[in-house]
Amino acid sequence: MADVPRNALVVSAVVKGRPITAGKRLSGFSIRNIDYFAFRNFPGLDIIQVSFWDEFQNQFFANRDKLEWIYSKLADTESKSTLNRIVSRCLN
Repeated sequence: MADVPRNALVVSAVVKGRPITAGKRLSGFSIRNIDYFAFRNFPGLDIIQVSFWDEFQNQFFANRDKLEWIYSKLADTESKSTLNRIVSRCLN
């Protein structure tokens, strides 16, 4: 982390892991950062789209009832919110 310039903006490209945790870790080192999912939505950028969780959308709609069952078993608001964020990121 010491090699990151003080005025840098780091794009975190964690796509199959824990992007929120990665962002918090970078912030903990006082490093300005943005995750790839937010970065790719900036207009006018000529970037290659990263392929991740191919076919997620098809699997989501084919198995939506199973995901809703899992959601119903979650006991707390934070868990439900986390699941919603994960699904939303994968669908968008």
